[in-house]
Amino acid sequence: MKVAFGLILLLVSLMVVADAHGKGKNKNKKLGGCGAECQTECGAIITCKKQCKVTCAGAAAKRPCIRNCKLNTCMQNTECETCKTACFGRMVQCRTANCAEECPLTLRKPKKNKRCKTCLVANCRSSETE
Repeated sequence: MKVAFGLILLLVSLMVVADAHGKGKNKNKKLGGCGAECQTECGAIITCKKQCKVTCAGAAAKRPCIRNCKLNTCMQNTECETCKTACFGRMVQCRTANCAEECPLTLRKPKKNKRCKTCLVANCRSSETE
């Protein structure tokens, strides 16, 4: 009886930890970042990269196979790179125009700084993701 209760308690706690661990996976959507903005343009590349893993599963040299597959097959789509480059440029312009004091360009990880993150979300979030 005690063993069964212990196992159930262990399983429940593992499920809670796994659920909490998976909650931060879509951070781009919360901030309205370039990953969320370019999701439709980059969807084909994500699917292609997953397919490369499946294709190279039985290969003797798995890592080189996946790398070559991604470079030669998936990176032919330039729409994703164009979208991300344009979006990143807009985000940098917005950051310097609206959040220069809170987010100086010397700040390496602006999303980790609370004041900077608040300013970026308030002023630079794209209207599509709100």
